[in-house]
Amino acid sequence: HELQVHAGGIDLKFPHHTNEIAQAEAHRLNIGGGAASMSKKEWIPHWVHLGHLHISGRKMSKSLKNFITVRDMLKSGQTSCDGSGAFESPGDDFRLWCFGLSGSYRAPATYSEERLQEAKNIRQKLIRFLVDGEQWVRTSNSCNATDSKRWGDAEQKLFQSVQQCRLSMWSHLMGNDIDGSTDIRHREMNGGLALNELLSLVEMGTSYMQKEQQEKSAPNDKSNSYAIEPIQSAIFEIRQKLALVGFTEKTTCAGLVSTPFAVGLDGKNEALGDEIVRFRSLVRSIALNSSSNESLKMEILKECDTLRDVTLPAIGLEIFDSKTVNNQDDDASFTWRPIVPRKVQESDIVTSDSKKVGDSDEHNTKLDPESPVALDLLFRVGKFDGVFLDYDDTGMPTSMADGSPLSKSMLKKLKKRLLKHEKRILKKTGAAE
Repeated sequence: HELQVHAGGIDLKFPHHTNEIAQAEAHRLNIGGGAASMSKKEWIPHWVHLGHLHISGRKMSKSLKNFITVRDMLKSGQTSCDGSGAFESPGDDFRLWCFGLSGSYRAPATYSEERLQEAKNIRQKLIRFLVDGEQWVRTSNSCNATDSKRWGDAEQKLFQSVQQCRLSMWSHLMGNDIDGSTDIRHREMNGGLALNELLSLVEMGTSYMQKEQQEKSAPNDKSNSYAIEPIQSAIFEIRQKLALVGFTEKTTCAGLVSTPFAVGLDGKNEALGDEIVRFRSLVRSIALNSSSNESLKMEILKECDTLRDVTLPAIGLEIFDSKTVNNQDDDASFTWRPIVPRKVQESDIVTSDSKKVGDSDEHNTKLDPESPVALDLLFRVGKFDGVFLDYDDTGMPTSMADGSPLSKSMLKKLKKRLLKHEKRILKKTGAAE
């Protein structure tokens, strides 16, 4: 075959492509003279017909002037001003949407910034696991280099999940049977199910690492650390499959030491990260312990919060206050870590030290007292919109937008906020009755 694949919109299948086949094969039939050419193969063996792309409820097309260019789409997806963040890739966000969130390639798909943001959040969750997983492996190797790590039920379960993910992913990528036919031509790739397999593996791997951290911090715990091989196997599988379906190194190589994030994971820039955290902690500590000039104290604490919650996340660095570490919180093993760069507005900051010295909770919640939102929507709307990724059945957040789990201190503050909001709703309901 001179051509292997011919693609086009679903509306071109008949009569346009049917006519194209007839004309092309009739032309080829006449080359070489009659019956001698009858034995030649068909013109093109594979045809791919794609569903239409919609935007705002209408088909995207040049004639309707409702299209968005690839250049504009990539630019709108940038977080940093120049798009140079090591984990930032609007192209990979779009790839994930096409692969697992847009439905079958045969069916119509709807483009919107909200759908791309959903894809970005899911890709961040995958990156978060790769980064945390590599860090966990390096820490485990350095702390227990000579320990003998025997596999138990947790290791066996995770390793078996990796094997099952490999088989299921291959099946979904090769295509699932449709119309009850066993003919390979009637098999269709299912990117949505393939993506679900990867996310399930991420959940299991994250749970494995968190359980190990909890057991290490338990009183009188003398057990060895968990084996690193199951996590390494999960990381390898995820990297391999993401590379297979076309993701760039900004996604597939996340967490590798040779791929530094925005402020750098190489030696001297890692020291720079440590120095930033040390200097902020020193300034913050001086302000907290100062009893003079209350207004200046509040201003300093506000700037410290802005650095922690807005400035540093935008360049890919998340830091934790010393009180969190001293309280043996979830993040007690480090005071900063690399994250996927994300935009955060100052008005979106959930908690702050400056609040403790004057700001009221009613002002920070930004809720309409005449119509308070429902409890299960409190952390999904308003200033919390886009801050969290996963929620439990009650609407309580379980992970940040980048897929990282909530710390104990953050969870405690959110629960207090939820309880206070519940009391406001009950008070309002009682007044109405």
